[in-house]
Amino acid sequence: MLRAFYLEAGQGKCGGFTNIIVPCEEGCGMMIVTVTLNPILERNYQIERFSLTGVHEVSHCVTGPAGGGISVSRILRRLEVPTQATGILGGHLGRLIEAGLNKEEIPSDFVWIRAESRLGTLVVGDGGKIHTRIIEQGPRTPRGAYDRLNSKIEALAVENHWVVLAGTPPPPGAPAAIYARLIRSAQEAGGKGALRYPRDLASGGNQGPTRFNYA
Repeated sequence: MLRAFYLEAGQGKCGGFTNIIVPCEEGCGMMIVTVTLNPILERNYQIERFSLTGVHEVSHCVTGPAGGGISVSRILRRLEVPTQATGILGGHLGRLIEAGLNKEEIPSDFVWIRAESRLGTLVVGDGGKIHTRIIEQGPRTPRGAYDRLNSKIEALAVENHWVVLAGTPPPPGAPAAIYARLIRSAQEAGGKGALRYPRDLASGGNQGPTRFNYA
């Protein structure tokens, strides 16, 4: 039996937009590996009568890991589809992101760097009428970290059918063709690569569609 998963995560709890259609035969044991190059620890504040000046009291706060690939793994986990999150994390904020994934029981295996992962803040006010989001660019990642991530994806793709790359643009200073390289490595290792990005971010090859919609 073929199971097709269509996933769509909106601007809800600690997650951005993404959608996928992924096929799986019933009982195939397929694992979907998700890749987030620039994960974020997002703090969502609910503040009534929010304005740009003054001191505001937070009525509700939710903190958790976010990023395109992480959002995909989160929904797959809820659908009881085997998944594993990978990418690049760093510093204390990276440890908090990892701890958040562990709390949600999302398996992960990240490449680590010394620089701090990024932090994001979302303020929701006036009963949801106001949304203000502040996002850090993220760390400047050493080239060696991308080499280690490439090797990790090759190893994971051998045992898994799908490697999904999603999220915001890569960290500052990332190689221009990094997505093309990672997709090519996944494909050469026997996996299927899926990319949710404008085609120019997959420059350097024709690997990966503009959006991933497979059935």
